[in-house]
Amino acid sequence: MPRVWDKIAEKMQEVGKSNEGLKKVIAEWMKAQATKHHTNICNGKIKPGDKGSLSYRIAKALVFK
Repeated sequence: MPRVWDKIAEKMQEVGKSNEGLKKVIAEWMKAQATKHHTNICNGKIKPGDKGSLSYRIAKALVFK
């Protein structure tokens, strides 16, 4: 089963590399917001289920939903 996840990750990275310009900038910003939010959860700075920062909520509204 882990190979399935590797294949999915490879495809996502391939698609991500094809992004250019504003689309790439926005995608990188959104990934950074999600990483920061979930790192804060892992480090106990915020609780799971917390709405998070304004930046994270904007990213979540734009892409993650």
